[in-house]
Amino acid sequence: MTMKKILILLLSLLVLFSGCSYEKKVGTADMTGYKELENKEHMYELSNFNEVFKVIEEKRDGVFYMGFLNCRWCQSMVSILNDAALEENELIYYIPLYDKDKKPLESEEDIEKFKVIMSPLMEKDDKGEPILYSPFVFVIKNGELIGGNVSTLDDHDIDIGLTEEQKIRLKNIYAELIKGI
Repeated sequence: MTMKKILILLLSLLVLFSGCSYEKKVGTADMTGYKELENKEHMYELSNFNEVFKVIEEKRDGVFYMGFLNCRWCQSMVSILNDAALEENELIYYIPLYDKDKKPLESEEDIEKFKVIMSPLMEKDDKGEPILYSPFVFVIKNGELIGGNVSTLDDHDIDIGLTEEQKIRLKNIYAELIKGI
């Protein structure tokens, strides 16, 4: 084999292997207590409001989920969001609002700052002040808030649970948000 053929072969192999690199992402947050995620691979990374502020300041991207264990709506959607994230190989930054004793994990100052930033996506009270509802999934791209979903679906009856059709619709909502980045 001539030197030219060997060089072409080596270059071809280099292009082939460098073009096929794929890093499977895996979440490391402790999601114990989310029954639908127990013993399941997940895409959640522990986060907080300061990380949101940093992503915005540094003009980065991120998909965030804000909720807490004792929230029935959060319990019903966390696995659906995870499935959408797994399909897109995208981590979800999980912001737990309360600890196991139901004490807030964020300062009042950070909560107010967060409400100002997220105000376009949040429902308002009768005075026009944003209300912090969970679950709240939102996406930041290049430091800009580009979309989100508060709660689950308008027709979700928490006492009945999500129907298969509702699960599909909710997963599609999450998938579209994730694809935004």
